[in-house]
Amino acid sequence: ATEAKFAAQRHDSLASAWETMRANALQYLPVVENRKLAVVLSHRDVELIESVAGVELSAVRVEDAMSLDARCVEAQTKMRELAADMIERHYGCAVVFEFGSIVGIITTADVLRALANESKSVSREWM
Repeated sequence: ATEAKFAAQRHDSLASAWETMRANALQYLPVVENRKLAVVLSHRDVELIESVAGVELSAVRVEDAMSLDARCVEAQTKMRELAADMIERHYGCAVVFEFGSIVGIITTADVLRALANESKSVSREWM
């Protein structure tokens, strides 16, 4: 999983968010507004915009590219519960909170890895 050291604002340029994602090998980037999670920007969101001929990423705002509603979970959430929810709702990631703060993002690959190792909850060991 990814620790939440990085986030974008809705009005940031997509070029800036994309650089953060590439420089830190992030598939997902939390997008915050007024210090609260709004949505998640995905690698695919940026690649889709980037594929449009003549579009400069520096001219596009993050809010114009994001497509994922954020799935939020507490760090104590049971791994099996999260896995079932991610399958049912087709989420590729979930934003993990602890004591009201974003502490990371957990992906479907992280959940599978944790279940394979019989982990019980979404703890910091997966971020």
